[in-house]
Amino acid sequence: MQFLDWITNETFTTSNGLKYTYRNICLQYNHECFQNKHARLVAEIFYHNHTAYFNVTYPLFKSQLLVEPIDLSQVLGGIQVDSSRRIKKAKAWMILYQLQENTELSRKLSLDFESSLSNRVEEQSVPADLFNLYYFHSDVFEMELSKSSRSIIPKFAYTIFLLIAFSIFCTLSTITDHHLPDNLNSFLLINWLTSKPLMGLIGVISTFFAIISTIGLLQLFHVPFVDIIILMPFLSLSYFLR
Repeated sequence: MQFLDWITNETFTTSNGLKYTYRNICLQYNHECFQNKHARLVAEIFYHNHTAYFNVTYPLFKSQLLVEPIDLSQVLGGIQVDSSRRIKKAKAWMILYQLQENTELSRKLSLDFESSLSNRVEEQSVPADLFNLYYFHSDVFEMELSKSSRSIIPKFAYTIFLLIAFSIFCTLSTITDHHLPDNLNSFLLINWLTSKPLMGLIGVISTFFAIISTIGLLQLFHVPFVDIIILMPFLSLSYFLR
């Protein structure tokens, strides 16, 4: 309950110094914000231990205080019920916050609200000590892609080093002369006359030049760059190695 009130009443500040709350950008119906009243009602019943007075059944919760039954399958998850379909335990609780995007200002404030609330959840600076919080919003996919791209960039140095080492190793040839002395036959000798390590290095460099030139040409024609392209090799490897 404290967490629901905190989201509704907490004041957020944009980078321009503009202060706002959820009530300023919420999607309204009959001049009221959508505040998860169905989830709040169920939470109050279990918080005050009033389950003996309310027959909270799953998936539909019917009560004389309600005009229509509440579909709890869209609110609760990991449900355990008794023989009468009454809820005994729930492991997940989903709450929704719908925002306005009908004007440019409301769209910017909504994006800032999503970003600010996500940062506070990650920093654990929200009043939610008794449960774990997870978030999902309209921009979370792009945020996670950008975060993954930044975390993968330092690993490219190791990847390039291994690629160059493998390319050079594949161009090396060994000496297979049986007329060598016996003390040298037990060693792996590289034939530097037929080996071409520079060709392997040049092959890697030319491949990088081709990739950079292609990206530059596409940028010249204003083709948008998609972040997931950077992650595709790692996603493919993780799929086949899982």
